[in-house]
Amino acid sequence: MKKRVLLMLTVLTASAGVMIGCSPKPQQDTNEEIIQEGEVIQEDNAEDGKQQMTEEGEVSEVKGTMEEIKDFMFIVTDDDNAGYAFSFEEKPEGLDELAVGDKVIVKYTGTISEFDPFMGEIVSVEKID
Repeated sequence: MKKRVLLMLTVLTASAGVMIGCSPKPQQDTNEEIIQEGEVIQEDNAEDGKQQMTEEGEVSEVKGTMEEIKDFMFIVTDDDNAGYAFSFEEKPEGLDELAVGDKVIVKYTGTISEFDPFMGEIVSVEKID
């Protein structure tokens, strides 16, 4: 009986430790805000791009090379060799004029990750020199 109680307490303690260790931590706001003509533009200190606060939400951008284009998604690899898959239901503006190997700027809302699926909306895809 004592062994069973001790085992239950051990499992409970380990579970509590995992929950506390995996909980989201508050982010520190290191961004500067600039107000221009009624629009708030938020400059991000991150290397992967600029972020803008608009009425529709936060617009971010990533610069890189087009690696793959499909009917429902495309993949862009940035200068740090991080690949980002952008999925869509409607083909974004400017995607028809692009080919694999082109340098592009992708403007989007939402979040991107190398490992997680794209959660957001693609605003535009533009070819750069």
